[in-house]
Amino acid sequence: LLAARCLLLSACCLLFSAPRLLPPASCLLLLLPSGSLLVFNQTKVIPARIFLNKPSGARIEFLCLEPLNSNGDYQSAMQAGPGCRWKCMVGNARRWKGSTLARTEGTPAGPVTLQVSKAGERNGSFDVLFQWEPGSLNFSEILELFGKMPLP
Repeated sequence: LLAARCLLLSACCLLFSAPRLLPPASCLLLLLPSGSLLVFNQTKVIPARIFLNKPSGARIEFLCLEPLNSNGDYQSAMQAGPGCRWKCMVGNARRWKGSTLARTEGTPAGPVTLQVSKAGERNGSFDVLFQWEPGSLNFSEILELFGKMPLP
């Protein structure tokens, strides 16, 4: 945010001079009416979409919604290892009969294998167990390696 610049175009600038670059705080002061309430959103998007293929070739998507074995605390869930449970939406769920799916990715430190199993089902979502090797990695590192950013 500090490096960002706000481009302020006034009718005068458009007609007689080049646009002026102002720091973000200056822009806010000029653009917001007096007495305005400004709320900052500090959420972080994680690469929570994981794709795995069945041996038949069917592609199954797991969208991690919330951790189940850390009392909903995302920060401690990200540090979990070498396994954790998440509430997930599952794309192509009718083709996933609950068998364990696995995927291996190569890294400079060696191969990393992720296994995904169905631990339960409730109200249209699934309890999914993620397990991986090597166990020295945490779930945040697993998501960085296997996950994709969810589309808005």
